Amino acid sequence: MRGLLFSEQNRAFTPGYTQKDTKFYRYYINTDAIKLGKTGCKIQRLLAGEIETVVVEKLRHVLRAPEVLAHAVREISDLRSKIKESECIRALQSIDPVWDELFPSEQANIVRTLVERITVRREGITIQWRDQCMNNLLRETLSAPAMVNPPQQ
Repeated sequence: MRGLLFSEQNRAFTPGYTQKDTKFYRYYINTDAIKLGKTGCKIQRLLAGEIETVVVEKLRHVLRAPEVLAHAVREISDLRSKIKESECIRALQSIDPVWDELFPSEQANIVRTLVERITVRREGITIQWRDQCMNNLLRETLSAPAMVNPPQQ
């Protein structure tokens, strides 16, 4: 998420890590904390795994949201008049099993493609999406041929 995480004061968070014995701990550190010390910013560090999990969960939630589904149905109806609304909804709601099968580098590429900026506050995060990229993703996802489940034996 390098280049995507910012504080309320518009300061970037940069990735870092520390090691204790054989265990690595990843985090993002506010550049103000590096330059000005701990008193220079409200949030000094974020645990990498926690912030990455929150962002991915928000991404999954957005892709399953009714307004996104409705937008997707409108978008795809221009491309393929034969597609059913139920197929469109099912395709977007199947993001979870597909996401879990992707390599971490592929997941990171998707996040970087869809997310413009993440602002971190004490109360939580705000994600600014790349609207055109989201529209393109919906269009590609929904215009692809449906996967057929193999028969159960």
